[in-house]
Amino acid sequence: LFQGQGGTTQTYSADDLCGSEAAEVQPQNFIDPGYFHTAVMTGLKPGTEYEYYVVQNDSPQSPTYAFRSAPTPDDPVAFLMWADMGSNQYNSYDHYGDVDRALDLITQVSNNEAIIDTPTAAANADAVPVGLVTHVGDLSYGCGNGFIWEQWQQLIQPVATRVPYMVAVGNHEYDHEQNSTAPGRHNVDISGVEGPSFHPVWGDYADDSFGECGVTTAMRFTMPQAKSKDMAPSNGVFWYSFDHGPVHFTVWSSEHNFTKGSRQFEWIVQDVNAVNRTLTPWLVVQMHRPMYASEAQDGGSDLHLQVAQQIRDNLEDVFDAANVDMVMTGHLHSYERTCAVLKNGTECNATDGIVNLRVGTAGGPSDNCKATDPLCPNNDTMYFLPNITWREVGIYDYGYSRVTVPNRSALHVEFILNNGTVRDETWLKK
Repeated sequence: LFQGQGGTTQTYSADDLCGSEAAEVQPQNFIDPGYFHTAVMTGLKPGTEYEYYVVQNDSPQSPTYAFRSAPTPDDPVAFLMWADMGSNQYNSYDHYGDVDRALDLITQVSNNEAIIDTPTAAANADAVPVGLVTHVGDLSYGCGNGFIWEQWQQLIQPVATRVPYMVAVGNHEYDHEQNSTAPGRHNVDISGVEGPSFHPVWGDYADDSFGECGVTTAMRFTMPQAKSKDMAPSNGVFWYSFDHGPVHFTVWSSEHNFTKGSRQFEWIVQDVNAVNRTLTPWLVVQMHRPMYASEAQDGGSDLHLQVAQQIRDNLEDVFDAANVDMVMTGHLHSYERTCAVLKNGTECNATDGIVNLRVGTAGGPSDNCKATDPLCPNNDTMYFLPNITWREVGIYDYGYSRVTVPNRSALHVEFILNNGTVRDETWLKK
């Protein structure tokens, strides 16, 4: 049965960006991105394989791809998660992102994971199918270089054409210090913020997007939006939520104001408390910056640690009250898994605590990369918080997390290196 689905088309210009390198029209900065086409397919049967291709004026414009529609709440599911990928170091932020490491990860995933229509799909027929990827911030490390965005999206295409590629914004997608210059926007950026982005005195928020201010991300990705009149509206790629099988995902932006009383804080509170835990017993929260981190590069006063403390101060009690099962983040370029932690790190409680999983290992230079790369921008030595009991595993290598939910009472987390080695795993059970 053939079904056609119309869509919408959009683009952006240098005038839509917030300034800095991103808006400079030259080969190493702004280049014409072309057009972005969005079509929403409706009426799909759950857990069903579909083929699709792009057509313009009755002429095919793409190869034929395949995907599997979303599962029911009773189906077993699996998803992959990573952060901090990038595709090249030739941008404004020297040596961030590496096309070879990113390609290693995508190759490992497309060749070995249970993803539909890949060369090894038949060999993985008995595995729980991977239904989506969540990339939790620091996507291309474009940092004002349009070419890198084009290169990175080509790199992820073997995966992103077959499963939903869900994103959260990180500092390198959004942080900016200038207002939007887009005609008609009246100094309001694409996420609705007036003036510069979030810059609290306790944080290390700067101009890490080099003027992109979320535009390049928001134009290239479309995320689910709340439709219920009883729910506060979600906000494009910046904060949103969705269900996948028995899992509810709450995705928010650690680059926007998340403190008590803010617009985003109110949305987070409402979303995590509105989850139907009968339909979706598992609740996963994702944002770029970690709520728990044991490492730093500038000692105990490192601003990464201060931001983590502020996230705990403002949101940990909210997550605890809503019985969040797991928080998944990136930002720091290592893998870290906590115990089921509570109360500002003072208690591990397997029944009531929240596992924090940081997977900032998709390609950005490892926080311990000085050992092998003299050009690595990170500091020579790492600082670790003393006397902590909640850090269970820390790994400085490149890879991703696979999360499998075989039933409504068990969740399996693995950390898989780019060579396929499983370096860490744990079970969460209800």
